[in-house]
Amino acid sequence: MQPCPTGLEDELVKNYFESLPGVKLASPVVYYHPSLVPDDPGYGYQKNYLEAIKAPQVWDQLDSATLRPIIAILDSGVDIDNTDLKNNIWFNPWEVAGDNVDNDRNGFVDDKYGWDFVARNSDPKPKFDEGWTEVAMQHGTVVAGVAAAVGNNRVGVTGVAWAARIMPLRVLNGQGIGDTVTVAQAINYAVQNGADIINLSFVGHLSDPVLQDAIKRAFASGVLIVAASGNEQGAGVNLNLQPQYPVCDDGPNGENQVIGVAAIDESDRIAEFSNFGYRCIDVAAPGVKIFSTQLQVAGDSQFKDAYGGWWSGTSVAAPLVSGALAVLKSVFPRLSPSQLRDLVIASGDQIDNQNPYLAGQVGRRLNLQQAFTLASGLKSAQKSPLVIAPASAYSPLVETFDISGEQITSFMAYHPSFNGGVNLALGDINGDGKPEIITGARTGGGPHIKILNQQGETLSQFMAFPEAFHGGVTVAAGDINADKKDEVIVGVGSGGVPTVRIFDELGNLQRQFTPYDIAYTGGVNVAAGDVDRDGLVDIVVAPQTGKLPVRVFDRFGRLQYQFEAYPFTFRGGINVAVGDIDGNGSLDILTAPGAGGGPQVRVFNERGKVITQFFAYAKTFRGGAYVAVGDIDGDGSQDIITTPGAGGSPHVRVFNNKGEVKAQFFLPRPNFYGGLTVAAAR
Repeated sequence: MQPCPTGLEDELVKNYFESLPGVKLASPVVYYHPSLVPDDPGYGYQKNYLEAIKAPQVWDQLDSATLRPIIAILDSGVDIDNTDLKNNIWFNPWEVAGDNVDNDRNGFVDDKYGWDFVARNSDPKPKFDEGWTEVAMQHGTVVAGVAAAVGNNRVGVTGVAWAARIMPLRVLNGQGIGDTVTVAQAINYAVQNGADIINLSFVGHLSDPVLQDAIKRAFASGVLIVAASGNEQGAGVNLNLQPQYPVCDDGPNGENQVIGVAAIDESDRIAEFSNFGYRCIDVAAPGVKIFSTQLQVAGDSQFKDAYGGWWSGTSVAAPLVSGALAVLKSVFPRLSPSQLRDLVIASGDQIDNQNPYLAGQVGRRLNLQQAFTLASGLKSAQKSPLVIAPASAYSPLVETFDISGEQITSFMAYHPSFNGGVNLALGDINGDGKPEIITGARTGGGPHIKILNQQGETLSQFMAFPEAFHGGVTVAAGDINADKKDEVIVGVGSGGVPTVRIFDELGNLQRQFTPYDIAYTGGVNVAAGDVDRDGLVDIVVAPQTGKLPVRVFDRFGRLQYQFEAYPFTFRGGINVAVGDIDGNGSLDILTAPGAGGGPQVRVFNERGKVITQFFAYAKTFRGGAYVAVGDIDGDGSQDIITTPGAGGSPHVRVFNNKGEVKAQFFLPRPNFYGGLTVAAAR
C-alpha cells in the first residue's frame, strides 16, 4: 500500500476546488489505494514510464468505470488482429461486414471496424504502399497499443486505458504521409460515429481552413483532440515562433481546441527531439523508449513480432494522454470534455526545475493519479438536483430540492390551470454539460414537451403527438445518436397506439417504434441508458397499465430482451428508471408498481435478475410509487429516489443500494394526496 501523494500540489488542488461555485473552503484529503501491477509479460518493459504518469495507482479503481470511451486513432492504420488490441477495437454495430451495403447509411460501405481514408475502403489496417517504411507501417499500431492495449490479460503489453475502444482510421500512407483534407474527413467521421477522443500523432508545417473547420466542429461537439508536438532532428523547435499543425490549431479566440503534448525522457527533461512552446503545448508525457503492440505479418521476418520497442517520439507521448483522458471519462462520465481537459492539464507534476531554460514552455508532466483525485472531488461537488412535480390534482409546479428537502428553485411548467400532472426527466439536451429538465404533460394535457433549464426558463418546446391527443406523455433522455447530446424520448400515454418517439432538442422527430402490440392502448413508460454495456444507449419500456413485460430495445427500436417485473396477477403498470445501483459499472433497471400495487422497488441487472428489492413505503399502501436514480448527496454512489403514487402523502425518500433510507422529507402540502413524479441525473 502507498499513499496517494499530494505534496507540492496540495495548494493546486485547494485553489481548484475553491474556485468552484458554491465551495467556500477546501482542504486536502489523502486517500490510500493499492497499486495494481498487471500480469502482462511485457509490463516490465513499460513499468518506468507508466509509473512515471502514475497509471498503476489508478488501474485498481477501474471497477467503477461505467462506460467504454472511444479513442479514434488517426494514423497509418492499426493491426486490428493483434492479440492485445482486437478485443478493444471499436466496431460499428449497425454495419454488416462484407455485404457491400451501407447498412447504417452513414456514407461508408462496410465500415464495420473503421475506415481507410487513403485507400477509400473499409480495411483500416496498414498497407504496403509503394515506398513504404517500417516506421510508418508500425506507427498506428504502436500508438493504439500505448493508448489502449488490453491490460492485465496475461498477454503482451498494457495500454493506459484497458477498457477503451480503439476506432482505427487510416489517414497516412505506407510512407507516413497524409494530407489535411483526408485528416479532416477522418475527424468528421470520428465525431459522427461517437468518438470521445481523437489522437493525432503527426504534424505538418501548414494548416488549412478545411482542417480548421473539422477541428472546430469536433471541439463544438465535445470531442477531445490530442496532438503530438512534433519531432525535429537534433533539437525541437519553438512552436511559439514556428507553429506546426494540428498541434497549434486552437481557436481564433484562444479556445483550447487541441491538447498539445510534448515528449520528455526518463529524467523529466524535454526529449532532445521534442518541439515546445506554451502557445501550443498543454502537457508533457514520456516519449522515450516506449514498448507497445506492433504490426505482425505472417511469414515476414521484418514484421514477425507482435510487440516491441524501443519507440521514441512525441507520437508515442500523445497516446499516453489520450489513454489518461479515456480512463477519466470511463469512471467520471458526467464530467464535461472541458473539465476532463482542464483536469489533465492542471493536475500534472511541475517539471520546470528539470527544464530551467524552457520553464513554462513544456507543460506539466502527466499525472493520472492526481487527475483522478481531482476528478473524484469534482464528482462529489456535482450533486444531482432532485426534481419533483405533482402526478395529478395540482397545478403544474416543478420544484428542485437538495437531499435535505431544501427547495432550490420552483416554476410552473404549464398554465397554472392545468392540474393533470407532470412527468419528468433530466438530460443534457444541448450539450452544455448541465442537465436540462424535460417535462411531459400527464393525462388531460396535450402531448406537450418542454425543455427547460434548472431556473425554469424554456429552451425549447414541441408537441410529440397530434395536439388532439390528451392521454398524456412520458419522458426520458439519452444520447441515442452518439453526438454528445441527449435526445428526448417520449412514450405515448393511455388511449394511444403504443409508440415511443425520439426527438432532438428542437422537436425534430428522429425515429419511432412500437414496443407492444398495437391492440394495447394502456400507455408506455420509458427510461434510457446503456444497459448492455456496448457503449450505446438502450431504451427501457414498461406498461403504464395492464400486465405486460418490461422490454429493452436498442436505439433503433429492436427488441433485445424482456422480463417480468412482478407477479402475473398484478395489472397496474410499472414505472421504470435506469442506474448503476450496485456500483459494478453496468446499468441496472429499477421498477416500481403503478396504481393498485404495493410500493415494492425492484432492481434488475442486465440479465433481468433481481439484485435488490424493498418497500419504499408501507406494504399496505396501494397507490404504487415512482422511482429515479441519481447521486443526490455527492458521495459518488447512485441513490434510489422514490415518491408515492396517488393516495400517498407528499413523502420523498432517498435510499442506498441496499434499500436503506439515507434521507427523507415531506413537501409542505397539507391534504395533498395526488402523488408525485420524480427525476434525477445519474
